[in-house]
Amino acid sequence: DTAIGVDFGAMWLAENWMAGFSVLNVNSPKFKYNRLGDQASDKSQSQILTEKFYGNQINLTEEVELKPLTRIEAAVYSENRHWTLAGSYDVNETNDLVNQEYQWATVSVSYATDSGGSWIHALIPDIRVGYRTNLVGDKRNYYTPGFTWGPVSLDLGFSEFSDIEKAIKGDPDDIPEAFMASLGLEFYF
Repeated sequence: DTAIGVDFGAMWLAENWMAGFSVLNVNSPKFKYNRLGDQASDKSQSQILTEKFYGNQINLTEEVELKPLTRIEAAVYSENRHWTLAGSYDVNETNDLVNQEYQWATVSVSYATDSGGSWIHALIPDIRVGYRTNLVGDKRNYYTPGFTWGPVSLDLGFSEFSDIEKAIKGDPDDIPEAFMASLGLEFYF
């Protein structure tokens, strides 16, 4: 289904700190589910299995309404702006598109090299590490390391360090509790 979600927010930026808030899904968009888990000939086996998995978590005739979520966030920067300590907190709980509850609290620290410095700085990636916890629902926690090297970014999220090995092996009988990976390439025009 297709719907439009409206978000708004404000951020105060100072030389060595920032603070802000946002309200997501102000208009409470609604989505209806298509039939999940059917054996249509145009679907791959993995798509059918994925749909069956989510079909067991939601009512297939359900209409999901994304309720508004208020988030506050802040960051403090070192004087040279290489180091950042940041955090965010979802003030209220809400639900995602498969109707699972979430209310995230996050904290992270990052180091950014000086790209305008000497050539040696180009060899050192920007690094970050964080922790996020869902205060409701599955109450899952994630460690979130990442780095940016020039235009390439890699970010991971996992509940236990063994989840990385399980994700790499790809054994369907020994799946990670939670694992996310995001690889990005940034372009400037």
